Amino acid sequence: MGNAPDVLAYPLEEALQILQANGFTVKIRRTAPPGAASCRGTERVVRLRRAVEGKAVEITVAEESPGPRPGKNNV
Repeated sequence: MGNAPDVLAYPLEEALQILQANGFTVKIRRTAPPGAASCRGTERVVRLRRAVEGKAVEITVAEESPGPRPGKNNV
């Protein structure tokens, strides 16, 4: 039983292609911050969980925000 490829932060479609090409069955969960409106950005993998047995994985994806990231100069 091999390890699942590390697809953390990959766009959803690319992650699916990689995992499926390596023989994994993929379940997708979606998440967003509480009360957040849809960002309509690229969905990226934010979590990858491997099943205890077999070649199944669960990935959690979230839409990335097209706006600036919070930081020192922009709150």
